[in-house]
Amino acid sequence: LLACTWFGMLYFVATVAMPGFGAVLPDKDFLKAFKAIDNIFQGQIPLFVKIPLFGSVLVMIAATVLGALESNNGNDSVYAGLLYAALVLYIISYITTFRFNIPLNNTVQALDMDNMSDDEWHNARLAFEAPWNFWNIFRV
Repeated sequence: LLACTWFGMLYFVATVAMPGFGAVLPDKDFLKAFKAIDNIFQGQIPLFVKIPLFGSVLVMIAATVLGALESNNGNDSVYAGLLYAALVLYIISYITTFRFNIPLNNTVQALDMDNMSDDEWHNARLAFEAPWNFWNIFRV
């Protein structure tokens, strides 16, 4: 349930929020909107995000360990294999988040939004939007 909640949030961002922002917002508003949302995630993460984000990893590791123990006791190893695969995919998702998405978020956070020209807004969006969307879809 925790993993589904976490990936549901990622999926919503990938399929609704970012395409919606991208389709209707000009460069300046797009980057300001993203920065405002990212301030919540990187600043004061709401409890409804903390629990799935951190709890799901712990539950996934515990389930994998228990599955491995059951497999070693002669029970069906197919389930343990599925748990191993799920854990590996989950770890890849977290690595992607911390290696690609968060650094891209930080570039938006570092923009001097009060002193940017239209060309700077456009170039900043070009450097951010497509790579961020790619890695967000990849991790989902």
